[in-house]
Amino acid sequence: MTIPSLILLAVFGASIAAIYLWVRRGKLTPTQGALIGCAIDIVVLFLFSLSAGNEPLRAVVTGVVGGLVFNLLTVAAASYFRQNEIARQAQ
Repeated sequence: MTIPSLILLAVFGASIAAIYLWVRRGKLTPTQGALIGCAIDIVVLFLFSLSAGNEPLRAVVTGVVGGLVFNLLTVAAASYFRQNEIARQAQ
């Protein structure tokens, strides 16, 4: 794995963590978190796949599928825990 690949992998991890925290804290709505996060993660995973030596078509598929899946699961988890926290505070 090359240095650019590792940097892009770190950016991907940081974006997932940031989106989770922003949605969990209520700074972004789940819709905003999903849109912003998917856009960032698709681009980063596309570039990561290219830097790993994959063909452009495979990089596009990897970026779109990976970016959508990881980001939507992250936003869903953050939304779930945020709703539980709000419900617990209302009791």
